Amino acid sequence: MNEIDSTGFSNLSLENHRTSRFHGASRCCSLSDFASEDASLLRELYHKLSGLHEALSAEMPDEAGQAIERQYGDQLRDLMGAISRGAKDRYSTSIRSVVHDVLGGSLTVLLWMFQDDLGNPEPRRTMKFLAGDHLKMMRNAIHGLDDAARALDQGGGLHGVPYLRDRWNAARLRNDSGPVEIHFSSDTDIAFAENCFEFSTVQRVIYNMLSNACTHTANQRVDFDVSEIAEGNDTNVRFIISNPVTEDMSRHLNDASSVFDTEFSTSGGGLGLSICADLVSEAYGLESAMTALTNQYVGVEVQGQRVAVWFHWPELRENT
Repeated sequence: MNEIDSTGFSNLSLENHRTSRFHGASRCCSLSDFASEDASLLRELYHKLSGLHEALSAEMPDEAGQAIERQYGDQLRDLMGAISRGAKDRYSTSIRSVVHDVLGGSLTVLLWMFQDDLGNPEPRRTMKFLAGDHLKMMRNAIHGLDDAARALDQGGGLHGVPYLRDRWNAARLRNDSGPVEIHFSSDTDIAFAENCFEFSTVQRVIYNMLSNACTHTANQRVDFDVSEIAEGNDTNVRFIISNPVTEDMSRHLNDASSVFDTEFSTSGGGLGLSICADLVSEAYGLESAMTALTNQYVGVEVQGQRVAVWFHWPELRENT
């Protein structure tokens, strides 16, 4: 992270107006909110992804790993296409934001990974945690999809930096140009989520930002840094994801408020970073996403031809 100066990423007045932790409930929906054909497709996507996760969790010879793409890749892509077409103009912005994350984030990165040699166990390990994270996000964002597993998530223990370190330390993802190296750094083990619900909510922000960085990195590298930011009696967790970009892209990204607007897009539907700002805003009990941006709870900064997106999340205290 030496190439990014992070001193301007917070005004160090990050007031938390909430009296309880934010688990993402207001940014979720129910399976019954969808038309029956879309609900069926969402169930099928979830079960297909569950099958992939089980396959990746099993011990297998290398040649069996090579068959995973043939068994799951095209079917997942077809289901995603069908869900996207059905949800494009049918639902409210809040439901479309859930669909956006169901079809994006870790699932987008997972599909890129099918281009790797799955006879090699290392990409299979990465794909396993991507699939597991996405299943957790889906069932927590869509009530009624898998309520039994969702109940277990609600009782999950504390989550913090060690979970991220285990996933991202020396991880290798992909984009359309080839492998992308993730360089994770953190000198803390601070906790920031009291259960799987809250961790999944933080992961929605991380994966939206990380998938954008993987898409646009100019040198097939993305840096991911997590640190503690202390102010008086309060401590916040700062997440920074950065990557080099082309000169044209750096100009495109230079206005933080427009980057986080629902209409802003470089190639997708324009919802991803807007969802991030909304989630961070709710984590601190702020009036709006614009309040979070103005006060630097979340943001983007271009330094030369390198871009960094960041967000903060309240530290988890024992008595929270």
